[in-house]
Amino acid sequence: MANFLTTARLAVIAHLQAHDNLKDYVRRWYLYGSGDHLPLDVAKSDCPAFEMGPAQKQPRPATNASSDFYYRLNFRLHSSGFDVADIEEFFTRTTTALAEGEATRFGLAAANGLYLADAGEVEVARKFEEAGTPEESIFRAVGWTASFPYTLRFRRDPSELNP
Repeated sequence: MANFLTTARLAVIAHLQAHDNLKDYVRRWYLYGSGDHLPLDVAKSDCPAFEMGPAQKQPRPATNASSDFYYRLNFRLHSSGFDVADIEEFFTRTTTALAEGEATRFGLAAANGLYLADAGEVEVARKFEEAGTPEESIFRAVGWTASFPYTLRFRRDPSELNP
């Protein structure tokens, strides 16, 4: 049986993949923990591509004084368009789907403890690829990325977290 963190992460993924805003829009899903071999960079032909996994640095854990536990996921969206509006559209579709999932706690039972989720600040950047010859290497813009953290907050009995 999966723990409450894995259950919540998988519920978020399932919700996003089934959501009308994203299911026919996203060409490729890169999901940590799914057995995918993640690329160093996402190919233009895979865009729009969605990448999500647990953050390497997690926010403050629950303590004896607090029964809240935070679990941060990192989202990275990839577009191949030259117009920044392409990645803004992708980001809007994603955050709309997340907001709708939050309203139902992504279908999780109350016992899971998920009670709040929020998206952090988005960072938008150009994507470049190297072109030309080894002697005259150039970089050309090939799209955009949008990266943002998404934090799930659980209310749990601290004794359940420290067996």
